[in-house]
Amino acid sequence: MSALDLSTKRRPFYETIPDVIELVTDRGQMDCLSLLLHGTKIPENHDYIGGVWVQKCRNLGIGCDPWNVAACLLEQKREAEAEAKDLAARDEAMLREEVHNQMLFEVEDARMDCN
Repeated sequence: MSALDLSTKRRPFYETIPDVIELVTDRGQMDCLSLLLHGTKIPENHDYIGGVWVQKCRNLGIGCDPWNVAACLLEQKREAEAEAKDLAARDEAMLREEVHNQMLFEVEDARMDCN
């Protein structure tokens, strides 16, 4: 995608920002977007956004990402992966607890049937 189509249904920020970056025509616009990217929690699509950003820097003759947006996105990617891992571990622990509680209930139920 290279053009932002406003006639389509709304999409999450992390899906639309690459299209917006591709529309940028000068360093001032990059300055504004860098603030937005640094100040926004981006849950996914980090690699693609970073790639589009770096390519736009090159295309505008800016050179190597002076705003450190790519590094910020990499940090956010690591944070999102860690959060996903923690969430998966919590879900697994909750499932184990549910299974354990169900087994205790069944054992107690069986004992009551024997009495």
